[in-house]
Amino acid sequence: MGLAATQARYIMLTRYVSDLSFIMQMITQQRLFLAQQSSFIAQQFSALNGDMTEEMEQQKGAITEALHLEDTQLEMQLKTYETQYKAASTELESVQKMRDESIKTGFKYA
Repeated sequence: MGLAATQARYIMLTRYVSDLSFIMQMITQQRLFLAQQSSFIAQQFSALNGDMTEEMEQQKGAITEALHLEDTQLEMQLKTYETQYKAASTELESVQKMRDESIKTGFKYA
């Protein structure tokens, strides 16, 4: 692979790693928002003390379960992106070494 092709691959991988990092950050923020919602719901229902009806208990359980399910889905997505991030980072390091070797051999003075 020539220097120009290696540099193009390096730039493309750098962008891809950056995009994956951004996506992982957004998923983490979504999970934090879900945790805040869950905390808020728990506070609202605990403010009722012992005045909760059977229907309210069921609603609380359904809401909590929905939030937990969504968090689990986000966690799986995050793990998928983390795996892609590790693979892309490893490939980026490899391409960087190839680029450095190409520079050393291509610009060596005799």
